[in-house]
Amino acid sequence: MPKNDFPQPLSGMVTPRYGEVPSFMRLPVERDPAQLDIALVGVPFDGGTTNRPGARHGPREIRNMSSFMRRVHHASKVAPYELCRVGDHGDCPVNPIDLHDSLARIEAFYTRLHAAG
Repeated sequence: MPKNDFPQPLSGMVTPRYGEVPSFMRLPVERDPAQLDIALVGVPFDGGTTNRPGARHGPREIRNMSSFMRRVHHASKVAPYELCRVGDHGDCPVNPIDLHDSLARIEAFYTRLHAAG
């Protein structure tokens, strides 16, 4: 049982790892960055690439695969979710048909995230 009220990953004993809405490491989705010490963010964007699209699917697939993460590291026995507030902050907004607009949106999103500490 955690010694604090920091967000914890959803337990595989409560809901199977293939169930529920996928979030990074099965952590709560928190849209207020001031509530987190570490905000996990996806940038579903592959604009400006040639002959290699597909990176836009990365954040969703990383969320899917991160469902295998455990609350305690098996070798070090460190429980990282007891050390700081970690949560899925969602995806950065992008414009899939406008590279320059996407870059401006990404910059504004991270400026806001940085300003929240």
